[in-house]
Amino acid sequence: MKKIIPVGLLFICLPFVILAQLKTPDKEKVETFLKSKTYVVLEDNPFSAFNAFVSDGLNDVWKITPFEIINYEVFEKKMGDNRSSFLFVSQAQMGKGDLNSYFIINLVMGDVSKNINKMPELCVVPVSFDEVDPEVYEYRFPALIKFIDYFIRYAQKNPGKDIQQIVKENASELKNYELWLIQDDLASSVNTVEKIKKYYPYTIKFTTAEEISKAIDENNPKVAFLHKVGPEGTAAGSASVYKFVITAKEGKPLYFDQHKVSPDKPDAFLDEDFKNLAE
Repeated sequence: MKKIIPVGLLFICLPFVILAQLKTPDKEKVETFLKSKTYVVLEDNPFSAFNAFVSDGLNDVWKITPFEIINYEVFEKKMGDNRSSFLFVSQAQMGKGDLNSYFIINLVMGDVSKNINKMPELCVVPVSFDEVDPEVYEYRFPALIKFIDYFIRYAQKNPGKDIQQIVKENASELKNYELWLIQDDLASSVNTVEKIKKYYPYTIKFTTAEEISKAIDENNPKVAFLHKVGPEGTAAGSASVYKFVITAKEGKPLYFDQHKVSPDKPDAFLDEDFKNLAE
């Protein structure tokens, strides 16, 4: 179910399975989108990291449709046009049992009802827990937009495929990439090259957000990196952690999994993730 609350804050309630079963849209919906103009909706917050990215970097990565940047008031007027598409960020309650608030990117089509609950979804991308410092994730925005581009183009030929099917098809390509990792994103059992090599035999590199950002901006064809969406100390309890490995050049997903934080499974990329990557 989708909900909207006043003063320009978009709020969407997603079931726990939305990411595990995120499916590509049907062919008709994709074709309608590809003929549309995409309206990118700014947040009301003048210090928004998303707004800064849209102003400075979106033009470099959004190639799939013509686009125009609008504010929330214009969105309210245009959202009824079912020939237009909309890209915006929102808060979503996700999880199983105790729900947590996440920051996500949404790509939807307009709907004549002007009811956000009925706007057809094309793609949903988790960015972070809602309260996480933007410095943790803002460098990934260009790659997440590339992921949306990849997802929609993939959907043209593969309607109805879910994210697990997509990464299964792509997983064998991972050995052809350098896997760039930020050490703080890894569990203590796999936080050195030596420890990782017990589970994952291919090329890895410990690096920084700045270096990953540069690889994304330069469309480095040799790099894949971890996009981890976890609480980063902002939430207690058994929060859900979502883990993607995507390529710097295309945003192609090579791995996806999720787990609940527990004493045995911290907010991190785990040894079992490296085992899965190596299969």
